[in-house]
Amino acid sequence: MTKLNTSIPTATDMATRRQLLFVAIGDLIPDPHNPRKHGRAQISAIARSIEAFGFNAPILVDKNNKIVAGHGRYEAAKLLGLAKVPIVSLSHLTPTQAKAYLLADNKLTDRSTWDDPKLAIQLKELSDLVLDFDIEAIGFEPPEIDLRIQSLDSALEEADDRFELATGPVVSRTRDLWLLGSHRLYCGNALDATSYDALSNGEKATAAITDPPYNVRIDGHVSGSGRARHREFAMASGEMSEAEFTDFLCQTFQRIKPTVAWARCIGPATSLCSCSRADATGIPTTFSSAASAGIAPTSGLLREPTASRVAALKTSWNRIRR
Repeated sequence: MTKLNTSIPTATDMATRRQLLFVAIGDLIPDPHNPRKHGRAQISAIARSIEAFGFNAPILVDKNNKIVAGHGRYEAAKLLGLAKVPIVSLSHLTPTQAKAYLLADNKLTDRSTWDDPKLAIQLKELSDLVLDFDIEAIGFEPPEIDLRIQSLDSALEEADDRFELATGPVVSRTRDLWLLGSHRLYCGNALDATSYDALSNGEKATAAITDPPYNVRIDGHVSGSGRARHREFAMASGEMSEAEFTDFLCQTFQRIKPTVAWARCIGPATSLCSCSRADATGIPTTFSSAASAGIAPTSGLLREPTASRVAALKTSWNRIRR
């Protein structure tokens, strides 16, 4: 059993000695050695919170009115022009204990984490209400609030996408054409021109949205950290050389181009920060294959990879693959 530090008065002993006091802000002394930094954006956010909800967390000071905890609230009070602020004196702590508590007060709060789904629900409930304060007073910026609320929809969509694989006999066969109202669904080979003829029925599509394999094995790359197992692709699942993979994609694009009204190859910007390891080998080859088939890449945010970008991406991929 951990031995209590009996030199520190207990909560019962301190109940009559620790009182909430209001003192002039000029009487407080910031600790020049405080290791915690507070930027202007954070201080402004604290000030908005104080304006909206009041000064509910007093500043903690030692017996000399030097701040032990609450430097951010102190700076926010100065920003708001407050003449007095609430304090609680930690006069029962020795200088060494006060210094240790300064660190503990900051560090221990860092060790907590958000329960993201519960947080998103709370933010959504607040956003649906007519509030008498600015929503930013809670410390979250509007873009983050929106993203967290949207995560609720994503969670629902993921739940909707979960299904058990059918255990009965296979129904669809190669060259089957399914008519779903105004939609047509064809089961066929993307390298076979007749597949497109059967699907398009003589009409041109506005766009063709594809997700070609990246010639990387599924096993070891798409596994959900071992929780899920997926079959390998029928083709381009790591068995092709670079030349074979390029030809494979080029053939696919050559089949697609005549079936769409306006052909452009759209892909993510070629940087490792925007693609996974599996994507890295496929992106430059996809672009170059599309170009070989006469399909131009888009411009603007989704840029064509220059030779130097492709070389850099391949070099980076080879390094992280080791």
